[in-house]
Amino acid sequence: MLLGGTAPAVLAKRMRWPWVLASATVVAAPLGLSLWALFALVHGAILVLAAASPAFARRLPLVLAAVLGPCALLITYPSPPSALEWLLGSFNLLVGVAISHYAAPQLTAFVHSEAAQSKRSLGEQIASSAVATLWPVMVIALLALVYAGWRFEFARRTAALELRGEQAASLVLDHLSEHQRAVLHAAVDARPPARPPILDGIDQSYTGFLTLLVTDAEGQIIDFRAPWAASALPSVADRNYFREPRRTGLGFVSPVFRGRGFGNDILIAVSAPYRDARQQFAGVVQGSLSLAFLAERLRRIAAQHGLHLVLADGTATVVLSTLDAPAALDPAHGPIIEAGRALLQLNLNHAERHALHSSTVPGFGWTVHLLEPMAPLARIQSVSFALTGSAVLLGLLLLGWRARRFAEPFAKPLREMVSRVREVDLGVPSTLKPLQLRAASSEFAALAEDFNAMLQRLRDLNEDLRRSLEAQAGLNRELEERVQQRTADLAAALTRAERLAEAKTRFLSHMSHELRTPLTAILGFAEQALLASGDAARKVQALEVVVRNGRHLLSIVNDVLDAARIDAGQLAVVLEPCAPLALVEDVHALLAPAARQRSLSLNLNCHWPLPATVESDPLRLRQVLINLVGNALKFTERGGVSVDIVAVGERLSIKVRDSGIGISAEQLERLFKPFEQADDAVTRRFGGSGLGLFISKRLLEAMGGELDVESTPGHGSCFSIRLPVAAEVAWIDSRPSVTDAPAEVLAIPRLSGRVLVVDDVEDLRDLITQTLLATGVECTTATNGAEAVEQALATPVDLILMDKHMPVLDGRAAMRQLRESGYSGAIVALSADVLGEEPVDGHSVGFNAVLAKPVDRSKLYEALVRFLPPEPTAVESAQQRAVQAAFAQIRVRFRARLLEEGEALLRAADAGDTEDLKLRLHTLKGSAGTFGFAAVSAAAAEAESELKRKPDTQPLDGLLTVLLGALRAAASEGASGDAAL
Repeated sequence: MLLGGTAPAVLAKRMRWPWVLASATVVAAPLGLSLWALFALVHGAILVLAAASPAFARRLPLVLAAVLGPCALLITYPSPPSALEWLLGSFNLLVGVAISHYAAPQLTAFVHSEAAQSKRSLGEQIASSAVATLWPVMVIALLALVYAGWRFEFARRTAALELRGEQAASLVLDHLSEHQRAVLHAAVDARPPARPPILDGIDQSYTGFLTLLVTDAEGQIIDFRAPWAASALPSVADRNYFREPRRTGLGFVSPVFRGRGFGNDILIAVSAPYRDARQQFAGVVQGSLSLAFLAERLRRIAAQHGLHLVLADGTATVVLSTLDAPAALDPAHGPIIEAGRALLQLNLNHAERHALHSSTVPGFGWTVHLLEPMAPLARIQSVSFALTGSAVLLGLLLLGWRARRFAEPFAKPLREMVSRVREVDLGVPSTLKPLQLRAASSEFAALAEDFNAMLQRLRDLNEDLRRSLEAQAGLNRELEERVQQRTADLAAALTRAERLAEAKTRFLSHMSHELRTPLTAILGFAEQALLASGDAARKVQALEVVVRNGRHLLSIVNDVLDAARIDAGQLAVVLEPCAPLALVEDVHALLAPAARQRSLSLNLNCHWPLPATVESDPLRLRQVLINLVGNALKFTERGGVSVDIVAVGERLSIKVRDSGIGISAEQLERLFKPFEQADDAVTRRFGGSGLGLFISKRLLEAMGGELDVESTPGHGSCFSIRLPVAAEVAWIDSRPSVTDAPAEVLAIPRLSGRVLVVDDVEDLRDLITQTLLATGVECTTATNGAEAVEQALATPVDLILMDKHMPVLDGRAAMRQLRESGYSGAIVALSADVLGEEPVDGHSVGFNAVLAKPVDRSKLYEALVRFLPPEPTAVESAQQRAVQAAFAQIRVRFRARLLEEGEALLRAADAGDTEDLKLRLHTLKGSAGTFGFAAVSAAAAEAESELKRKPDTQPLDGLLTVLLGALRAAASEGASGDAAL
């Protein structure tokens, strides 16, 4: 196929690519195999690409070997292996690759475009054209001869196979007819009761009968003959060879069966009815005919001609088979004896391993299947292909040699002229002398004359060009100086932009990592609390984890600017005594659900005694532990992760060991660099920004600790944290000693004064009002900025708590009007912005302070103590307890309106009212967070941010769906578990 596909492709190249593929298909016609035809099409397509691209053509042998080589091996080499066939197949493949390799330069030279031809020498083009014209004709002629020879050979083999089949069918017919006539003759001559059927002549003349018997009209045996002593059945009335002749009045030949009581021979029953003087049915004459003699003769015929034979009776049951399968008495079905496709005039079986011819035995319905193995034919075919390929390769080499000799007289003068043209140098006068050329034609002589005239003109222009170059050189120097200065400026600007982009990327990746981990714990334990309806302890435990992780998440959000300082190298940590065991247990509880979800174990092993506290930053240490344990779970597919905490000397060691993929020594060298993972495959498979380990190592170094790793590829990794332990620290020897302390009760200050609460959300106004009343102050409320300005100027107030985003008049405008009207009291802004524009103290924009929503009660109390005088006698009264009880009622009322708020959001989104939708989302973000519905607040914040970025409601469908789900979950929450303000 390689030698046949190349030559027609070169010839058909002048007629474009459809003819190339058609010629490749024609090459496969002599084979008659669909796989080879498909192979030829692929080969032709590759040749089309090679002809279109000279660079591709130069790599054609490698492409053919890589793409077509395995396919050709699969099709060419037989199974089971045969040394001769494999040798011939290998030789044919090598010849084909050699032809394709030699033909590749011809394809490269034989192109259509003038631009491509201009890159080839004249001698190469003449030689390539000659080879491309004559060689394909020779190849096609050889292939035509091969095709004609194979058609003749297949026709001869088909005729021979048909002749052997007819001979075998005739032998079967003669054998069965002879014995059937003997039984019929005995039955016809009988005239009972005077002349009953006579068996003596039959058993002596026809030795193929193992048994002979005669029955009466009722099936009772009246005469029985056998070559050995055997007991006959008393009656055969139930046998087919009795019932069928009695029913039809005709002779009967039964299907084949194996003898019982007379050996294991394959038998058939031959029977015929006989009649009495009144032509009434009187009984049957039956003989059990052994087919051993017939089988032996058929085997000899098949073996003599190297064939296989399968004989089947009229019920498609195998009588005789020279194959291992099907065996005698098996159904005559299967790919071996079922007809398949035709290869030229030769019919193949369905398995395509034999040529098949089936002949029917007339009168009996038996079939003789003759099968000729295809292996000898394949060997002959491989030899013919080898000879043809060798002839084509030799012809190609001879044609190429002769074509180059023919082109040389035309190419040599042209090469000399090109060489002189390349030597011309205006700065070297000797290269401008006239050209002396022995021209092979008048055209070359005219070209040499014109070339000499051109040299004279070049000498005249050389002086003018020299003077112009001197002037141009001065201009070039000035331009180069300007370009260098501009390039330096652009390079500096590009460096600054790349640094800014890199810093932004690292910052966003780090924040994504930090925010998603605690959010997972919050959602997971919140769902556990919802499910633990009857288990108060379990609900409290889950809510404690939610609160703990929620506070951790809130602290990270509030410290966004600190993360930017880490990225800029200005890392700052706050060292304070913290309980390392509590932090490790907290991380274990945080990530245990993820481990269970992936069917991994997450074990915590404490090696007592342990220090009760270490000097560290608990927030940063928790961040490092979450990163290490999370990475271990992410890169572990089977087994589990263990966390070991042990004190070694003056160091506390926390080891995170996993059974994951491991890390190689080369990968360890860049493991703690920013944005680095083991390799690109790990990043694609497991994801991640590659910042976690870099940040963890920097944080531990800032806390006076160390982080290192030991790993073996395929056997897991072990990350070790080492922290210093103070000499005077207390030690613990059991887990109960380090359980979490009860939550500290927030003290409510006793104050005096008058406070104006301004917020457009009624529930928030009520909640803040109740919080303020618990301190003993007097409260009034307003729903927008305009009402606040009116009330504050009409009735003096000591402090104003004002939301920044409200209808009618927002908080900023109201604050400016109050300051312009002479109000000098304290004004504290309430804002749900994640990154507010105002500084925390608020002085630069007119506010005395800024409190973020959700409002932290401790921060609120600090602001109240700062701006209000204390109450003369701060004694807690029953009023405080009543106020605390009112908190839960306000939260229940707010929760009852959540579904209504969801419907209002949907109406605004459907109407496309982005301003109303933005205001509702902002309000819901602050109020839900204040009342402890963190999931609702987070979803509203994300939707508000997306709406500000893209003022279109269409992209919000997914975010609104999440928000509505959070609203429904919050609305279905029980009355218990009300979060603190």
